[in-house]
Parts: sequence; structure tokens; C-alpha cells
Amino acid sequence: MKHTNTLKAAFSLVELMFVLAIMAVLAGVVALNLGGTADRAKIERTMLDLQTIANTLDLYEVKYNTYPPTSVGIYGLIAEGHFKSAPLDAWKQEFSYISPTAAFPDGYEVRSAGKDGQWDTIDDIIIDPSTEQ
Repeated sequence: MKHTNTLKAAFSLVELMFVLAIMAVLAGVVALNLGGTADRAKIERTMLDLQTIANTLDLYEVKYNTYPPTSVGIYGLIAEGHFKSAPLDAWKQEFSYISPTAAFPDGYEVRSAGKDGQWDTIDDIIIDPSTEQ
């Protein structure tokens, strides 16, 4: 009987473990890069919603020569037909509206409590009408 040496091409266990380790590192890098994308998108959406509210408040002010009082708030814009219901931020919470404010005696302040849902924290998103064009 003839005995021939045949070489079989295959991956060793060490090589497979090395490839799996590389794939795990790459998956971790991708997860880190995509992780903050959802939060950034929610912040951007909330900023756009705040701008829409600010523009609508400016239209109200042109029509009535004043902004809605705090007691009426954004609900005054609903009554005017500008919104079907109270607008919510990206975290499904209502916006805060104050008019007039100490900083803006002839204006208003519209804000979102941000991701944590707590007012007067670092993640609040605020429209500053003094910088609006």
C-alpha cells in the first residue's frame, strides 16, 4: 500500500480565535461610533421643533402685538390652529414656555428639559430669541 502525504488546507484554532478577536474589536468601534448618533439626532430634532415654535410665536406676536402670556402658553398656539396638539420634544415631554422673562421682558423663553427630563440641568435645550434673525 502506498502512503502519500496529502496536505489539507485548513485554519487552525488559533487563527480562527485571532480573526474572531479582530471582529469583536471592530464591532466595538462601530458600536461606539453609532451609540451617540441617536442622542445627537434627538437633540437636533428638538432644536428644530423649538425653532418652529419660536417662529409660530413670532407670527402670534405680529397678529396680536404681544406674545401669549405664560398662563396661556403654547396652548394659545393650539387655539389659533397653529398646532393640532401640544408639541412634544424628542423625549415625548412638553416644552416649557414663559413670557415675559427677566432676561426678555418683551419676549419669551421656550425650552426642553432634554434627555434627563429635569428642568434647569445641563442638558436643557433653550431658544434664545435675542439671537434669532
